Amino acid sequence: MDDATVGRVIKVYSGQRDDLWLYEKQISRRKNARPTDSQQAELLRLSRQMERLRAGLDSALAMADKMKELTIEKILAKDDVELALDVLSGKLKPPRPR
Repeated sequence: MDDATVGRVIKVYSGQRDDLWLYEKQISRRKNARPTDSQQAELLRLSRQMERLRAGLDSALAMADKMKELTIEKILAKDDVELALDVLSGKLKPPRPR
């Protein structure tokens, strides 16, 4: 990946995460409006989906943050000795998804 791609991922996913409060507030309002049983079930489903979405966004952002140091520009900026030492020491490994 390059710096621009990682930067774009961080910008887009951060924006999405920062907007989750709006959906959570809307769900909360609907819960307080005396929903029917089927509406309550749907609100519960949506609440769980929001939790999963937040966790996914947090995970993607954590991975992108680790990738910032592994972009092609960062690797090409290293001299040969520094790059070799990073590879041999295990410092230069791509992050693995959890």
